[in-house]
Amino acid sequence: AQSITMSQYTTNLLSKALLLILSLCLSDRLLAQGGYAMEFDGVDDRIEVAHDASLNVTTDASWEAWIYLHDTSSDQLLFAKTTDDINTPGYAYTGYYISLEGQRLTFSQGTAGGTLQQTSSSLDPIDQDTWTHLAIVKDGAAVTLYVDGVDLTQTSGTHASIIGNTADMLIGSWDTDNDPLDGYMDEVRVW
Repeated sequence: AQSITMSQYTTNLLSKALLLILSLCLSDRLLAQGGYAMEFDGVDDRIEVAHDASLNVTTDASWEAWIYLHDTSSDQLLFAKTTDDINTPGYAYTGYYISLEGQRLTFSQGTAGGTLQQTSSSLDPIDQDTWTHLAIVKDGAAVTLYVDGVDLTQTSGTHASIIGNTADMLIGSWDTDNDPLDGYMDEVRVW
């Protein structure tokens, strides 16, 4: 049997730990900005955040996230806090939802009387297999859509106050598994 000193043992252990950390950081599952991205399979994954009155934003709010999409050809839900018609998933009667319609970022808001107000970004701002930062800012009646810090708002609706509701917040797909997100999401913020 070969004996080693404590110093050699510590050096060997640290080298193995460093290699493990590097391999984890370079793997596809941990490409996130902070290393802990939420992964969505594009089929039936979603996160449900239980209703809380603090999520019922009305006139001023911001939503942010980093996304890394494997597929940009289909519609994908990012955030939703809305009551919707069970026969028409994704149609907001109260509340709001933020989605990708193809590669177009869209903010949709239900208003009194069941009309839908939408603001969309210019076409094709979201690249596939690339980390992209999204920010949506609602300031009174105006909504601005940012992709990687650039204002790409193309169509702007006039947005009234958002009508509060008791719905859970959904991230990644509707509760019917429609418009599922296919990729990663990280550093999600609503404020």
